[in-house]
Amino acid sequence: LANPNSRFHKFPIGNASSLNAQNSEALHKELQIFYQRYYSSNRMKLVVLGSEKLSILEDWTRELFSQIGNKNIESPNKQKQENTDQPEAFSYKQGNLGIRLNINPIKEINLLKIYWYQAPISFRNQNLDAIRLLGTLLGDEGVGSLLSLLRKRKWANSLSAGPSHSTSDFNLFSVTIECTEFGI
Repeated sequence: LANPNSRFHKFPIGNASSLNAQNSEALHKELQIFYQRYYSSNRMKLVVLGSEKLSILEDWTRELFSQIGNKNIESPNKQKQENTDQPEAFSYKQGNLGIRLNINPIKEINLLKIYWYQAPISFRNQNLDAIRLLGTLLGDEGVGSLLSLLRKRKWANSLSAGPSHSTSDFNLFSVTIECTEFGI
């Protein structure tokens, strides 16, 4: 469904062929190239949580992570981020939206997943907070919530909602409902 020029058009973690043990040397070489190209402290974030004093946590953090070099690597998507007004760069094109997919699972599951594509969101306009608020409202489990109504009708066990993929050129908002047998 994704634009063939987009990284979302590819299987993100490999497949039986690319991860085959016979390809282990080639895969290892590709991982080394990726590591050399993109592994840099300026592209990382770190959160440290502990009950120790801040000075101790800081010392541990410096000891364990200061060896990661800063190669001043720019994001490989920086050019794409700067050209988000060009539709040919978008991950999903208009003709690939509004499509219903029925999947025959290997394992019996009762999930209903609904995705809404949203045009590019730049952090300059900050409307991502509105999307998170919508997810909080739809995903609420309290009295009068969508989930309480679905549970009352014995249609669902759980519901989650919110942004599922937020990138420089699109955002997917999702609602996932674990349905009961009666709800299917």
